[in-house]
Amino acid sequence: MKNILLLALILFLTPAMLFPKEPPEVKIIREWYHKVQKMIEAKDGIIVSEWNANKTGADFPMIGTMMGKAMFYWSAEVKDGTIATALYKITVEKNMGDYKGYQEFLYDTGGNILFIMDRWRNGGDLQDYRIYFKNGKPFYVTQTYEKTQKVYEYFAVPEVYAPEFSMTLGDANNLKEFFLVRPF
Repeated sequence: MKNILLLALILFLTPAMLFPKEPPEVKIIREWYHKVQKMIEAKDGIIVSEWNANKTGADFPMIGTMMGKAMFYWSAEVKDGTIATALYKITVEKNMGDYKGYQEFLYDTGGNILFIMDRWRNGGDLQDYRIYFKNGKPFYVTQTYEKTQKVYEYFAVPEVYAPEFSMTLGDANNLKEFFLVRPF
């Protein structure tokens, strides 16, 4: 009887250990993402600003084609006699030689980063990272490869990806700062 109970307990716990459950905060961030998407699609008080790098597509020495575009989705309203702005989302397209990339940065109404999606192809397999934040710190990361459709889950940024993560988070912070001092 003890052996049957032990076996049942192992069979019950093994899937939970092998397939960790997504944190509940991820659902809240996804709901906010979809709400922002609906606001953008409905043009519901959303202002869209675009910034282009090398819009003509002229070749860059030793790289070839090098182009980029950032789209800022935000709103503005009068509060207490001043104009208050809220940045909701930034999308970035990059095209540099063999490297093709797309990023999305999602912010809460206070301007705090909630989510980063970083997708790129560097001549080969398409890679996709999704990074979820809580209090400015990453708490859940998924990584997907196009060929295998295998999804890897991490509950912290893996050390091996720390340099790329640092650059991506730098993009999020730099773009937000660019938005805050924007000429548009």
